[in-house]
Amino acid sequence: MGLSTRYGKSPLKKLKFSEWIEDVGIEALARKLGVNYLTVINWKVGRGYPRVEAMRKIKRMSHGAVTYEAIIDRKPY
Repeated sequence: MGLSTRYGKSPLKKLKFSEWIEDVGIEALARKLGVNYLTVINWKVGRGYPRVEAMRKIKRMSHGAVTYEAIIDRKPY
């Protein structure tokens, strides 16, 4: 299922960053962002954060379902 199909233009709920990574797929996300597969795994488990440009792309790809706060603070949305 495509990202735009899954999350639409106005998401109904906010997602945890790790949930969204799992939904999109680690390999697919790594390819789309141009980063290593292991980098995405580290983000998923809370060992490090995406760079600012990657965060912008993540927010755009998720149509706002993943917020900057969810990425940085790992708040339970």
